[in-house]
Amino acid sequence: MSWLIGTLIIGISAAFATTFDDNIYLTAFFGKVNHVFRPKHVILGEFVGFTALVLASLPGFFGGLVLPEAWVGLLGILPIMIGISNLMNRDDDGDTIQNVSVKFSNSVKPRRRKQSLLATLR
Repeated sequence: MSWLIGTLIIGISAAFATTFDDNIYLTAFFGKVNHVFRPKHVILGEFVGFTALVLASLPGFFGGLVLPEAWVGLLGILPIMIGISNLMNRDDDGDTIQNVSVKFSNSVKPRRRKQSLLATLR
């Protein structure tokens, strides 16, 4: 029974950490809201992104049910082998530098209105 308590503590800690991280990103995106980029875009993007992550993880989950347990453990070697292969076959073409110019002369100050989440989604 102690394994269950340990697992619950780890699960709650991971959920708290990812939620905290997610809230920081959402705060940054809501800070960029203007007349073109609306709050509904941020909320819709959050749901679409979460759904994409769940759908992307499903093949790994079902593959873990099909593959033997010993083979699943060996899959951790795969990223190490890919990294070593890329390190050995690395081409030194030099660094590419890109010039970027930023113009703030056409910046628009957003108008802030307080409204409910339901009104934001409409």
